[in-house]
Amino acid sequence: MELSLPRLVKNSALLFIGQLPRSLGALAILAAYLGLTARFYLFAVSLLPFTNLWLPALPALFLIYPGINENFQIEEKLGGT
Repeated sequence: MELSLPRLVKNSALLFIGQLPRSLGALAILAAYLGLTARFYLFAVSLLPFTNLWLPALPALFLIYPGINENFQIEEKLGGT
């Protein structure tokens, strides 16, 4: 599927607003990680090569996955239950 940039942004915004509690929770996880990284920069700089952004992205994605699956029926299309 190919979408123009304005249409992609519109669809992303609608999905964000449609799943607002989950989206805000994921945003809070990412903001907390970035805040802690900035606060404890000298300690975090040694951990960043190992954690980078996958560490906060993993729980954030687990949090928003049910909303994405609800809208796009990913599991049904893949043959899962």
